[in-house]
Amino acid sequence: MPALPKGIEDKIYSELKKIKNHYDKKKKEKDFDRGECEIKIKNLFIQVFVELFYDYMNYLTVIDDYPVFDINCLLQNRPSCDEKFYKEFSETQLFQLFLQNVIKDESMIYF
Repeated sequence: MPALPKGIEDKIYSELKKIKNHYDKKKKEKDFDRGECEIKIKNLFIQVFVELFYDYMNYLTVIDDYPVFDINCLLQNRPSCDEKFYKEFSETQLFQLFLQNVIKDESMIYF
């Protein structure tokens, strides 16, 4: 996987460090909730995904119930230094599954 776009990796590291510090403190106080920690981490990665692909609907077309994502058009609206990341990420199974879920569930269109 190529490097994340500028600022995203720092954001993830910073937020994970805050989560870790918070839960280290909670462990000392015997007030640790693993489920709460997992939710905070999941939410962080959802925030990052949204930040990276906030306008994905502008590049998505559905043909015969199959999502077609125009990565070249998206790349015209992203810094050229991030091109490798977006190209490779758009080819992952995770991203393809996300697109398939969007077209199956109309409520996700607003995601």
